Amino acid sequence: MEKNKAKEKVLEFVQEIQKSQKGIANSELEQKIQDSFELIDHFEFGVALENLIENLYEFDIPISQNQIAIAREAAEAMEINWGKFEYIEELKSK
Repeated sequence: MEKNKAKEKVLEFVQEIQKSQKGIANSELEQKIQDSFELIDHFEFGVALENLIENLYEFDIPISQNQIAIAREAAEAMEINWGKFEYIEELKSK
């Protein structure tokens, strides 16, 4: 696993989710996004990715195909089997 690429991709995913949620009142999700940044700061890239994906699914937050692609690249950078996260395809916004 290349740590820099993993960090870069997970950070990009979290930032993209944060941008897409600007102006939408969901303090619980906002806290989960901040938790993800904190995990990244502590080199817990896989946990940050997994937790945020699970939270997006739990809160039924629509995400773009681009955001899904970034999440997939992050998983691949950490050599995590994408099949574990395929369920987020259900959140794809039209």
